[in-house]
Amino acid sequence: MSLIEPPAAVTDQIAVSMYIAQLKKVEGRTFPEGVTPGMFGSTRIALDFAFDGGQAPTRIEVGAPVPDSDPLAFYARQDFGPVTEISFEDFQALQVTPFDFHEKSLMTFDPKSAEAVDLSVDGTRYVFRRVDGRWTVAEPANSRVVAQSDVTEFLNALANARAGGVAEPPPSAEVQGVDAPVLEARVRTFEAAGARDLGPIRVGNLKADASRERFVTVAGRSG
Repeated sequence: MSLIEPPAAVTDQIAVSMYIAQLKKVEGRTFPEGVTPGMFGSTRIALDFAFDGGQAPTRIEVGAPVPDSDPLAFYARQDFGPVTEISFEDFQALQVTPFDFHEKSLMTFDPKSAEAVDLSVDGTRYVFRRVDGRWTVAEPANSRVVAQSDVTEFLNALANARAGGVAEPPPSAEVQGVDAPVLEARVRTFEAAGARDLGPIRVGNLKADASRERFVTVAGRSG
């Protein structure tokens, strides 16, 4: 499955499957009588389903909290049929944002498959290449890798880097700072399917409201 609205460059298939599995567990607790449209209230959650094989589409809606319910419950219905009640826990599980279905890994690769790294930090460029299983420095000239573990740790950090959110609406380029990044990296891997070039990933400015978060872009990834 793919997230098409709003679009995601890579959809987290596990997140989609888990959401559908959770949805299948939601059960109506009771079917109260006399629930008017005013009591149901405005739709807080709407789920539209389309199926293969000619099966008719269906819609599930979750409305207002049930008055005086303890524990808290919410009205729900399918295709404007009888109104039921679902638990607050089910209501919370159904509340999602588009980002919940985005693949969070910024660059997905096996660090052990990396053959070359092109890294720029604060305007200084470093190019590393793996030769006979050991990392060497191709640029700057006359440089060497002091500790092989430094390159390994960097690759592990890059492969495990995850997005914490999507900046909506996108701030200006000046605010993001990715046009003059503090760090920019490209990785070339070689696997059974052949060579693969990843990136660049660009790390920009700190967020004004989060002193430990920075703006990041990755080539080929939206958001």
